[in-house]
Amino acid sequence: SIEKFNSFIIKVLANFNKVKNERIFVSHCFNLNKEFSFDLMNFPVNENYLYFEKPDSNFKLFGFDKIYTIEINGENNLSKVEAKISEIEKILIKDSNANNSINPPLVLGGMKFSSENKNELWQDFFDSDWFIPKFLIFSEKGNFYLIYNFFIDENSKPDNILKDLEEFFFEINSLSHSTFSGTKIISFKGNSENEKSKWKESINKILNEIDSGKIKKAVLSRFVEAELSGIPDIFFLLEKLKIKYPDCYLFAYKKNNSIFFGASPEKLLRFNQDFIEADALAGSSPRGKNDIEDKIFENELLRSEKNLREHNSVINYISELFKNSSTGIQFEKNPKIKKLLNIQHLWTPIKIKLNSEENIFSVLGKVHPTPAVCGVPLKESLNLITNIEDYPRGFYLPAAEL
Repeated sequence: SIEKFNSFIIKVLANFNKVKNERIFVSHCFNLNKEFSFDLMNFPVNENYLYFEKPDSNFKLFGFDKIYTIEINGENNLSKVEAKISEIEKILIKDSNANNSINPPLVLGGMKFSSENKNELWQDFFDSDWFIPKFLIFSEKGNFYLIYNFFIDENSKPDNILKDLEEFFFEINSLSHSTFSGTKIISFKGNSENEKSKWKESINKILNEIDSGKIKKAVLSRFVEAELSGIPDIFFLLEKLKIKYPDCYLFAYKKNNSIFFGASPEKLLRFNQDFIEADALAGSSPRGKNDIEDKIFENELLRSEKNLREHNSVINYISELFKNSSTGIQFEKNPKIKKLLNIQHLWTPIKIKLNSEENIFSVLGKVHPTPAVCGVPLKESLNLITNIEDYPRGFYLPAAEL
């Protein structure tokens, strides 16, 4: 593979002068052998990185060492992100000998719940924060791949490009981290009687708005803060989340001095060649102490008018969004139950067949934030949340219990 890669680079450099661009972006896919160990303990923790995994689907990726960033604040930032990516795609060259059966992401990153003024808590992240990693380890269905991304200009040399690759393999074969975390919580803010009282007042404000007919739903959040005895081992915490929530989406995005991490039961969107997938995940009930009680809670949830109404509002919202840009929206009439460790939700998978060439970011702009984390109608519930909550949500996600 290295020999073929070297030949490919020499060929690209030889033809560089035929291209009018000042530089070329190259993305090469290596097939890694079955013995490759995708162990988070063997990856550099000091680099900015993004990790993503769905344990029960045997899918995960880890990208680090940024070679290109897209950092944008303000409204309509996703259209600006798409414009930047389009510029890169114009100078993109993929190795024709690379594996074409997989479709790894070109850019990694995320976006905040809403555009907001700079806040100390989220100062390391922009409203829309994306990057192209130099190295992306990608695992799907038991197969392992390395995506190596780099730019070529008139000063590039094959030896320097290969040196980067050699240093990468040396680093992941020599690093190891502790699998034990002794970090403890030494103080906790956000759960006092006064704060609980404020929380109840906020809920009553929402209920009054619903009773008046101004909104149908709004999803409030609480802000809690824990002081730790030391720097936590993030990979140790991710391993704990993996054990507790194997059917959730695990993630960690490290940028500068901040790490945003967690486990979410709900995907926003999944893009396939022929359609996109979305989850309607709304309406919830606790888990039972035993199988009998758990089944009782499940049946009550499936019959609950309040929860079914909340669930259907999410389905209707997604359907309405894509009514004029799809040839078909498919979902089952009756919701399923998605069971997690400490909660169970009404769940309806939705498939949408788009009838236009809408790009990923224009679609994301349509659905984010969803009613599941914001409310209905979107604009009114978002304004209400902003007025009630006295902190920015940032890269908002409902918390998972460690």
